Amino acid sequence: ETLVRKGFKVLLIDFDPQGNLSQILGIENPELQIADCLFTDIQLPTVQILENLWLAPSDITLAEIEVDLLSKVGGDVRLKHKIEPLLEEYDYILIDCPPSLSKLTVSALNASNSTLIAMLPESSSLKGLNSLLNRISEVKTHTNRDLTLDGIVFTMVKKNTVHDGFKEALRANMGSDFRVFNTEIRHLIDFQKSQALQATLGTLNASSEAYKCYKDFCDEYVEYLQVINN
Repeated sequence: ETLVRKGFKVLLIDFDPQGNLSQILGIENPELQIADCLFTDIQLPTVQILENLWLAPSDITLAEIEVDLLSKVGGDVRLKHKIEPLLEEYDYILIDCPPSLSKLTVSALNASNSTLIAMLPESSSLKGLNSLLNRISEVKTHTNRDLTLDGIVFTMVKKNTVHDGFKEALRANMGSDFRVFNTEIRHLIDFQKSQALQATLGTLNASSEAYKCYKDFCDEYVEYLQVINN
């Protein structure tokens, strides 16, 4: 939403079978969804949410076709092929992935030119981070050499010594390997309200602290992309 307010045309792709992104945006039972198009001639289905903001929705049906991504020829690149005809229509295409290293995640990595890791600043997240970094490296080596890692953004951040210590340690130990963004997404009740009310943060309250977190991160992220692309 913050990208849209900057004047960009944005497509969100919900590639998580939980369908949380679709639900937040008010699409709970999509008439046509991503699962319907990956192994058919149907184009990637999109629903307009706001001016300059579109969504390719999903629900639990997406989980049912994951086995096809394994068994059918070109399963790993079916999403990539569905996105390619749309590349000129949008300034940003963002893929929301499941919180696992499933075939869906690999398919999303194959369809992307860059990836951003959202990470909870706790030690329990570190094992998952290392596994994800290894998977990104494997995809870049074997199936998508254009893939880059934009970096890590901390999310659901609380003001306590555990989170502060973890963030400092990660920046000190891994900050030279990839970017750790300065902006953090704090743990705020408005994020839960947004999901419960099925409304974007900007629609609920564009002056809220929760919306400001994403606006500040968007500013930092766009500036970073402009630097690396020039």
